[in-house]
Amino acid sequence: MDYDYDALGLAKLGDSVRQIWAHGASGKTVIILVAIMLVVSGIGWVLLGWAFLKLMVLELTKEVKSMSWPETEGTVQSSGVECMEGGVYGPAGKEGGDWYRTWLDYGYRVKDTRYASREDIGGSLSERGAQRRISKYPLSTPVIVYYDPENPQVSSIKRGIWIGRILIMSLYSSICLGGGVGLGILWLNVAGVL
Repeated sequence: MDYDYDALGLAKLGDSVRQIWAHGASGKTVIILVAIMLVVSGIGWVLLGWAFLKLMVLELTKEVKSMSWPETEGTVQSSGVECMEGGVYGPAGKEGGDWYRTWLDYGYRVKDTRYASREDIGGSLSERGAQRRISKYPLSTPVIVYYDPENPQVSSIKRGIWIGRILIMSLYSSICLGGGVGLGILWLNVAGVL
């Protein structure tokens, strides 16, 4: 999934942070202190929630548009499993489970131009489950590719809305926005403003 980071307002922010970070120890100290202040004050949580919300809107827009995209035949070029170690909550909320993310590389042709793309095709809590998921796509298997007629390098092998992805982005965004607003209200209350 390709996101337009300029639309998120993150490209300029990233450039600014890199310039400050390049000033050695004093630049790094400023960035770290600002990050701590933003997180503790709640503003950082609101900004993170806003970024998740913006990503969700971009993803939802692409998924809705994909329902009217034309299709072409593509071919699986490679697939794989990436282990995201730790951080996944297992039974009874115990931390330490791994998450196995699966991806698929495919090539396709629109008019006389060849394109290649990578798509996240889900994941699993077990490596065996992830391997089972990608086993549906052996090398050279034909796949139907839906592509944006205005920008054919933007494509997907699944058409329509992936409700699970949208729900997860909504949850992250809500938690961050709610936590940020809650911390802001707490600090305003502590300061005697409320």
